[in-house]
Amino acid sequence: MSYLEQWARAFGWTLGIEWVVAGFVLGAVAGALPRRMLAVLLAQCLSHPAVWFILPELGLPRVPYLLVAESWALLSEWLLYSLIFPNIGWRRSLLAATAANAASYLLGLCLVP
Repeated sequence: MSYLEQWARAFGWTLGIEWVVAGFVLGAVAGALPRRMLAVLLAQCLSHPAVWFILPELGLPRVPYLLVAESWALLSEWLLYSLIFPNIGWRRSLLAATAANAASYLLGLCLVP
């Protein structure tokens, strides 16, 4: 399987997991379900390609890479949720980004052989 195919598979799993988790945490207060799902899709389009295609070019060892990559994902998604849903406050946006990224990272560890 090519690197691009691996990324596409990981993107699909991540998106599915984060749709469920972030969609739930953002809640109805953030708006209708399709709007929340679109926000999660946009967040993944912002964070995921950078984690797979840009950050590896830094040549960091595994642990520092994971810290940078997960920090980027968390902060970029938190910012995006805060901008799209200003009425829910920064705490709920942060909780949604944190819970979604934790779930996708931990489930990813379980799903990848």
